[in-house]
Amino acid sequence: MPAREAWGLDIGQTAIHAVKLRRVKGSGAEIADIFFYPLETQLDDSEYDDKVAKALQFFMQEKKVGGMPVAVSLPGFTTLFRDFPLPAVGGGRLDEIVSYEAKQLIPYPLEEVIWDYHKLREDPESGEIGIALLCCRRDIVQGMLAILDEAKINVDCF
Repeated sequence: MPAREAWGLDIGQTAIHAVKLRRVKGSGAEIADIFFYPLETQLDDSEYDDKVAKALQFFMQEKKVGGMPVAVSLPGFTTLFRDFPLPAVGGGRLDEIVSYEAKQLIPYPLEEVIWDYHKLREDPESGEIGIALLCCRRDIVQGMLAILDEAKINVDCF
């Protein structure tokens, strides 16, 4: 059975934002709580990870999160996003073409990143589909997961 309550956690460059959602009767949800903690960082701050760890520890204590599920987002500056059009193709061929494009667009070897794509739109008139390609270096994901684990955050999705 899905959890009745969960936190959404946005780890940004300058602050930690969180929102606690609670199910309500039917298929709705309500905001049950919020959290904000400024990180006071600059680009390339060598203490960024330590500041995030401190903020997460405060979050856990202040909001008594315990083992509640938490959906976590990565800081935008750690990810790469590319939006590009492709000719409409069927089935497994799309995976193959996007994989080829990923090798061209991602400035790291694919084994060093975690990546995926999403079909954004289809234009029947032009026969094109819009693709969103997203990736993050594997070491950044592993580092952030280590910080979250140290804070004892029950990461449900990342």
